[in-house]
Amino acid sequence: DDRAAHVEHKHAVYLASGVMLLLVVDPDARTLEAYEPGGSHRVFTADETFATPSFPGLTIDLPAVFAELELP
Repeated sequence: DDRAAHVEHKHAVYLASGVMLLLVVDPDARTLEAYEPGGSHRVFTADETFATPSFPGLTIDLPAVFAELELP
């Protein structure tokens, strides 16, 4: 759809502008997509912890992040 194409275009613009790491969270799919320059792309699921060698020490506990969605 047009929205998906627009989002993909934004990814390319951000990375071409020098962004070193782009994270896209989809709360409905419970995923985190990580994009890095050079075409690196990985999808993390709700039961994983995000980490990347590009930013040592940066971790995101996705089970804890998505557990917040379960709160009333």
